[in-house]
Amino acid sequence: IDISAINPDFILLTHGHADHVLDAEVIAKQSGAKLLSNFEIVNWFGDKGVDNAHPLNHGGGVELGDNGDKLRVQYVTAVHTSSMPDGTYGGQPGGFVISYDGERDKGAFYHSGDTALTMDMKLIAERTKLDFAMLCIGDNFTMDAH
Repeated sequence: IDISAINPDFILLTHGHADHVLDAEVIAKQSGAKLLSNFEIVNWFGDKGVDNAHPLNHGGGVELGDNGDKLRVQYVTAVHTSSMPDGTYGGQPGGFVISYDGERDKGAFYHSGDTALTMDMKLIAERTKLDFAMLCIGDNFTMDAH
């Protein structure tokens, strides 16, 4: 993949492990995309010169977008570990619920991030009309497909 051709509006990072953040600094700087993650990860990238970022904590959210298109991004619980590539503490890992115009009852997308199976997943589905979800099923370091 040619990362110089990637031009996102937003970069959402669930946790700090290298396989999730490896090219985020370069992509954020070249594209100007807003980086969203937990407080510790946003600060870590801030120390590297990524200044278009917004920190979140579990349960918190932010509205994004312009030109009449608004998304609400909420940071939700994940059970995993989170350390940055240099060993720095990466805060609490999370997932994201993304809804259009902040109206979770009209449809949303859930990205679990790397996690174990949790009862919070059931709560998210009860509170939100999910159009689809992206769930980790790797086993060993995350939950499996069962």
